[in-house]
Amino acid sequence: MIGIGASIATPLLVVWVLFFQSDNNIEIELAAVSTTPTGQLELQGLTYRGQTKSGDDYILNAQRASEDATDANLVNLSVIDGEITNDENGRITISSYQGQFHQTHNTLNLEGNVIITQSARKMIFKTSTLNGDLNAGNFDAPEAVYVKSPTSHITAEAMAVTGFGNKIIFKGQSKALIGEEDKS
Repeated sequence: MIGIGASIATPLLVVWVLFFQSDNNIEIELAAVSTTPTGQLELQGLTYRGQTKSGDDYILNAQRASEDATDANLVNLSVIDGEITNDENGRITISSYQGQFHQTHNTLNLEGNVIITQSARKMIFKTSTLNGDLNAGNFDAPEAVYVKSPTSHITAEAMAVTGFGNKIIFKGQSKALIGEEDKS
């Protein structure tokens, strides 16, 4: 019985000490630990809970996560959802098929059906690629974006967001329909 307990506790301790070293105050939960065919640790049902430098709470969930081979602070994530609670801009939700989270910098790089909602302005952002800094609330979508609000919808070739949506810059060829209900 002691051997079984030690065999379960040892991988979790290794994961906690080596895999999740961080200067940030991050709480981590996980459902299971395994290894990939290349010998990397893979975690299933991973949840990060933390705070940005300005004190905004965030949570990131991933079905699977593995340590990046090039940077121990970079975690590769699959099937991601999360939220950030910002005093000024309310609840911001994030979802994506895959991405990376840098534990010490609180940065995200997301790919594949990226969707962000902002409750305070009732806005939905859709794109295929998004890079974000959770500490500053800055996000960059270098590819086509679609933004919908109750009174408008906008398409653009790219977009930059600062301060969790306090300033939004649409880049490249853009089209905005203001005051019209979106039919899509």
